[in-house]
Amino acid sequence: VAHETQIFLPPSSHVFRFAGDRAYSSDFQRVGALGSAFIAAVQGEGVATCAKHFPGHGDTVQDSHDVMPVIKHSRERLLEREVPPFRAAIASGVASVIVGHLMVPALQDPGEVAQGIPASMSRSILRFLRKDLAFEGVVMIDDIEMGAIAKRFSLREAVSASLQGGVDLFLVCHKEESQVEVMDAICDAVRSGEVSMSRFKDAVANVRRLVDTYASAPLLNDKARLRIVGSHEHREIVKSILAAAASSNDDE
Repeated sequence: VAHETQIFLPPSSHVFRFAGDRAYSSDFQRVGALGSAFIAAVQGEGVATCAKHFPGHGDTVQDSHDVMPVIKHSRERLLEREVPPFRAAIASGVASVIVGHLMVPALQDPGEVAQGIPASMSRSILRFLRKDLAFEGVVMIDDIEMGAIAKRFSLREAVSASLQGGVDLFLVCHKEESQVEVMDAICDAVRSGEVSMSRFKDAVANVRRLVDTYASAPLLNDKARLRIVGSHEHREIVKSILAAAASSNDDE
């Protein structure tokens, strides 16, 4: 279950904000606290969670479904506000993190910025996530068919760079031919040596650990638990949570 770990900035009448009411709050401490509670509750019931969109997509006026957003904040500001909710999620044991299709110059190498490389393809961003924040779970990237990527890179370029940098799992959400192309691109990148076999094996091991933990046979065979998911009672709970969240965001 993915949840918006990023903060959001309330929109004015003329400015689009990417996260909007999908995020918990504009207060980074509140986002961290609520995100951590969500992770503990959901993963405690055997469902993996995913924090997104690293390193923070809440304060953007562009939509990465269409274009490449740029976060222009200083490193100090990012470490003070955008990053802490993700740090809290990692400390709470979040199973996976989705890296967004956006540029964050203050956290990226200048060469990447000059080439228009987004966080999802950035070795420096992925290194920051793995090393500085000590994240050991599965790293995913947002849907690779989104405009921020598709309008600038081929699927093969995006797959190779992301996998080299440290991405373990790709979201390909719409076209079957794109899914096939991404699988072929992974195989070609490993066979050609663009992506080392050790990096590929690390990615496979990370995904296998996630599957073994949250999609093992005992869990999938628990029919009683599976019947609860999506039940009328669950849907009513979801409605009440959404209504409460909307009211809270309005108050802010």
